[in-house]
Amino acid sequence: MKKNKLLTERQVALYRYLLKQDKFKNLREIILETDLYGSLENYEFNNTNQRRQLTKDIRALKASDNVFGVILSTTKGIKIATKEEYEHYFERQSIKQKRAMKLLNKQREKAKKHYQTKIDFETGLNENYVVAFRE
Repeated sequence: MKKNKLLTERQVALYRYLLKQDKFKNLREIILETDLYGSLENYEFNNTNQRRQLTKDIRALKASDNVFGVILSTTKGIKIATKEEYEHYFERQSIKQKRAMKLLNKQREKAKKHYQTKIDFETGLNENYVVAFRE
């Protein structure tokens, strides 16, 4: 079993900040309000080191056994969830994952047919093969 890493001081400070928030906060707001990641000088926000570090820290908080709050990441932003928010989020994610698994299984079924003989029932010929992959 993989040993859980200890959180950094910055990650603990981020968690404390999130505990105080009642509303969703987007990544830019978190960086500007916390001073944990330095100043934002680059206009291309998604390519900044600050955004990458914050995303990495959020991922660490979500994976940590030492953090008991459930952290939601949605299009609205980041926050520690209420029970109702988590249940809604879980339901939506479950539907999304089921849909993805259904598509993945469909693709696997197509892959299994690679180079199987395809029978044309009208002519009775079986000279064609199913080609699932490009050579």
